[in-house]
Parts: sequence; structure tokens; C-alpha cells
Amino acid sequence: MNKTRFEILALSFLSGGALLFLYLSYHLPTEGFSGGIGPQSFPRGAFILMLVLNFFLFVRVFRGIGKGSFNIRMLFPSIPLRTIFFLCLVIAYVAVWDSVGFFISSAVFIFLAAYIFAPSGKRSLSAALALSIGFTSCIHILFVYVFKIPLPAGLLERIL
Repeated sequence: MNKTRFEILALSFLSGGALLFLYLSYHLPTEGFSGGIGPQSFPRGAFILMLVLNFFLFVRVFRGIGKGSFNIRMLFPSIPLRTIFFLCLVIAYVAVWDSVGFFISSAVFIFLAAYIFAPSGKRSLSAALALSIGFTSCIHILFVYVFKIPLPAGLLERIL
């Protein structure tokens, strides 16, 4: 029951985020490279793929629920504190994205998520820090230098 509730809530938030970012991808520049692929193509494709995969996961989850046993109280008997914290973390990340910049906001978001949501016995500051800086660096290099899609520089505007 708890696993099903978490899956439905997680898929709902992922689908909502994918829809939001799909909408935002329509505001990217439309200048195309050869073949008509532009900076908006990768985000749109990724978010459409995410929505399709979420749909199949929703179908799988609802098939696992017995007929007549689905009700709204199954989803929302109480919201765990970790879920509330994660939602606050995502809202803060989106709120500071432009002013602080992609690199700093993403690194802090990934660090906090990796450290706080890791199992108690496997928490490590150094591992969370390495993951956040490494992953953020890879994404920054991929988008800025490979796809030529500018990301908000924020506080690091002069350096990046």
C-alpha cells in the first residue's frame, strides 16, 4: 500500500514537472542546426519521453491495485515529512535558478538531495559533494558546449 502510494505520488510529480518543462521548452530559441534540430529539440524529446514512460508506469501501478480497492485516502492518509521537505527543496531550486545560476543551484540541490535521502548508514558528505559537483559539471558541459544551449550563469556569470 505504501509503495503504491509513493509510486503514484512520485509519478504525478514527475509528470507535472515534465509538463512544466515541456511548456518552458517552447520559449527556447528556435534557430535550427542542419536537419532542423535546434536547442529546443533535446529538452522537448526528453520531456515527451518522460511523459510516455510515466504513462506506462501509471498503467502498471493501477493494474497492481485490486479492483474496487482504489480510493483517495489510499493516496493521502498523511504526507511524510521527507516528501514535504523534498517539495520545498524543489520549489527553492526553481526559485533561485535564475538569480543564483544553474551551476550553484543545481550543485546545492543535488548535494542536499543525495545527502538527506541516502540511507542512514550510507550517508557521506564527500560522496554527496562529489556527486553534486560531478553531475552538475557534466550537465553544464553537455548543454553549454555540446548542445550550445545557454544556462543561467547567475553569480558565476563572469567566470562561466
